[in-house]
Amino acid sequence: MASKGALIGMTRVMARELGEHRITVNAVAPAQVATPGTRAHSDDEVFAATMRRQAIEEFVTPEHFAGLVSYLASPDAVMVTGQTLVCDGGGLLH
Repeated sequence: MASKGALIGMTRVMARELGEHRITVNAVAPAQVATPGTRAHSDDEVFAATMRRQAIEEFVTPEHFAGLVSYLASPDAVMVTGQTLVCDGGGLLH
């Protein structure tokens, strides 16, 4: 968990430093993403437990995550900087 805090702090510092150049810096934090790789290392009970902790009981997919990153890279997010956006189906609400 300390490494996640460090990355959030680094994101904020970089956003502050690079903002004068109109460069945005953001971080994205996924939940357990349902991929063939995670499926190979986690059994169905692990995935079920993850889903029970989420407000939206659906697996986070690579497409969900890619959409978030695509938004941050788009002109619509020109004023979004220094943020950490969590893509976890509401898992942090638990």
